[in-house]
Amino acid sequence: MTALTGRYSVGAVRDGAILAFVSLNRWKSVDGAVQTAERGEIMSRVTMIQHINIQISDKDRSRDWYEKVFGAEFLDRGPELNQRQLQLRIGNGEIHSTFTPTPNPSGHFALEIADWDEMIANLDALGVEYTPPSVRAYADVHSTYIKDPDGNMIELVQHPMGLRDSKGNTVKIAHDPEGMVWARNPGFGPATG
Repeated sequence: MTALTGRYSVGAVRDGAILAFVSLNRWKSVDGAVQTAERGEIMSRVTMIQHINIQISDKDRSRDWYEKVFGAEFLDRGPELNQRQLQLRIGNGEIHSTFTPTPNPSGHFALEIADWDEMIANLDALGVEYTPPSVRAYADVHSTYIKDPDGNMIELVQHPMGLRDSKGNTVKIAHDPEGMVWARNPGFGPATG
């Protein structure tokens, strides 16, 4: 087992797998002095979750399922990356994958749904099983859970009251999620032009 230590985290690795990963606000500097940080000093502010990673056993099956159920967009990142990983865009975030013959999903991730009735009708039309939908009376928030073909649990949720920024303006999670694309950095992804 290898210990991982650093200014912001500590963990342990055995056979290439991270066993534990814990955030710290105390650490030892190179000279051995104990350092501390206030919570706000530890990281810069997170602006969004860029991607999540799930385990899958069949790239084509997963791609087809996510495209049909959520309208996911395949991200062509070039032959080398495409061969070893499936990457999809859903809304303003991405789902990446790790291939394994026997996925061992744990936890879940949640997707905000724009039109609840349309999503439920789509699940029914595709034969996707889901838990009985619940509505939180205090906020009229709808939610249900589904599983992808490899057993990854996905929460579908709708917050019909909307979002407001710090000035009280109504905002969307992404102002133009259908038109939003990541800019390619030179040397990353397939050649264009």
